[in-house]
Amino acid sequence: MMLLVATIRLLLWVSPLPGPPVAPPAPPRQTQPQLPGDCQRQPGEADSAFVRRVLPQAYAQSHDLLAYAWRPSAFGKQLFFSVHGEEGNEYGTHLYVLDPYQENTYAVQILPVMQADDTYLSAIFFDDANRDGHKDLLVLSNYSLLDQVIDVEGQRMYGRSTHHHTDIWQYRGPDKAGRPQYQLLPARPSLDDLPTASEVRGALAPAPRTRHRPAPAKARKR
Repeated sequence: MMLLVATIRLLLWVSPLPGPPVAPPAPPRQTQPQLPGDCQRQPGEADSAFVRRVLPQAYAQSHDLLAYAWRPSAFGKQLFFSVHGEEGNEYGTHLYVLDPYQENTYAVQILPVMQADDTYLSAIFFDDANRDGHKDLLVLSNYSLLDQVIDVEGQRMYGRSTHHHTDIWQYRGPDKAGRPQYQLLPARPSLDDLPTASEVRGALAPAPRTRHRPAPAKARKR
């Protein structure tokens, strides 16, 4: 009898008591930028204060804010700023566009800037790239590629070189709800590896017309 009691006590001592039910693991936090479809601007609010209030996390990582009238609007200028390395575009840059289309109402969109490798924004500027009388948004970016091979004493060494690319975004008019729409136009190889906005503008400029001088009139024989 004493042996049976001791055995029961031993089993109770070594058997772990059931704990509380384990909750399923929480889903991973989504750090990809979350955009409000629209955001409201307060009357008299400064550009920087407005953007900081509606997009605090993204704007805290930015060092630039541009206000420019890209398209005709009775509600004010468009606002632009960029953020490098957000989730979903870790090696590229996001260009945020806040576009007013109603009184104190802005549509917020992200335009991705990404090439073959780590991509940084060099400049944004505006020009009539299609010669249709409307300004387009031009986004000049720089990135580096592992594309140089150097033979040093029989050993192959790899280097990196910097490249440049220009994206052209065209305003496509409003959707059914009146919100602005943009379209990325096909790449233009003639703009590749132009490092400055002025050089890109020069490449887009129409070639000057050559004026042909009239041939001198032939003297008439008397």
